Amino acid sequence: MNDKSNIEKRLASAIRETTPDILDELMKELDTDIVQEPALSEAIKREVPEVVEMKPIRKRSWHKAMASCAAALVLVIGGAIYIGTGNSTFAVVGLDVNPSVEISINKKEKVVSVDAVNEDGEQILNDMDLEGTDLDVACNALVGAMLTKGYLTDTSNGLLVSVMSDNEDKGKEIESRLSGNLNTYLEDSEVATAIIGQFVRDDADIEAFAHENNVSLGKAWLISTLVNTGDPKMTEDSLLKLSVKDLILLTQKKELSDVDSYGEADTSEYIGNEKALAAALEYAGLTESQVSNVHVSYECDDGAIVYDVEFNSGGQEYEFDVNAITGEIVVEEIDEQDSYDDDRDDDDDRDDDNDHDDDDDDDDHDDDD
Repeated sequence: MNDKSNIEKRLASAIRETTPDILDELMKELDTDIVQEPALSEAIKREVPEVVEMKPIRKRSWHKAMASCAAALVLVIGGAIYIGTGNSTFAVVGLDVNPSVEISINKKEKVVSVDAVNEDGEQILNDMDLEGTDLDVACNALVGAMLTKGYLTDTSNGLLVSVMSDNEDKGKEIESRLSGNLNTYLEDSEVATAIIGQFVRDDADIEAFAHENNVSLGKAWLISTLVNTGDPKMTEDSLLKLSVKDLILLTQKKELSDVDSYGEADTSEYIGNEKALAAALEYAGLTESQVSNVHVSYECDDGAIVYDVEFNSGGQEYEFDVNAITGEIVVEEIDEQDSYDDDRDDDDDRDDDNDHDDDDDDDDHDDDD
């Protein structure tokens, strides 16, 4: 036997060993029994009319046969890779009101899956099947459900939009566009909604914090952003107790540059700056004419929104935290006034909206919420 015959035999044996045996499955699909040639040829012709003729394979060089097998293998593997890529997650979009849901999307911004972060999120999803839909359509459907089920209301009017992706540029573009589109969508509703949009980077500590406290990654990221402003009252434990709407309120007051902001968080349930100041003055036993350098601003204290009220009188500095809902004084501090304060030209910045010398977050107290 010549070398060529030996090569062909070894090649045929190798192909048989590496090729999956699908004959049984094929016969099952054709609903026929395993037969030998030429009966097999005739059976296939009967079941698959498109096959007009099964010609014997002509002899050809072994390297051409291997090239054909390789090409077929590439097509099979390539098809599998294409299908896998279509269903892979490119970005995750978080929507938080109180219900929290996270939408996984592919590169074409088609929904791969939607997951509820909490029980209210499960109520929103219910029997909703959004797989394969466009991101914008899915977000409109979810936010619409939050509206109709009473989670997004006049007094609970904060929506947090978060986008997480390894591709930061594309992720930021999706976040900015989506936040704007949702703002337009909600403008047509009867609920004036405050929206904060943010891009979330990969951070193991924040992921761990979100998991430990059963909150969305988007809410955990916003809490971290507020903590990083350096305000000593804004601790993780304190901010964690606040609603998304209250977190948005604090974010808007801080005027952070790395978020997109639309609308205004509702403050109708709060007593307002004037009443907060009046409560602090009454507690201190002073009248408004006796004080100067008045500052009133929103803060967070022990998981509640408070008015931080500051003023000077009789060589002393007064600072009070007034519960924004009840008007109760929760913190009182009285210190000796610094000599520098006596020399300041601006003795009372209550009517100067552009004065930021003392507190970048100073609210004009006579602009009652």
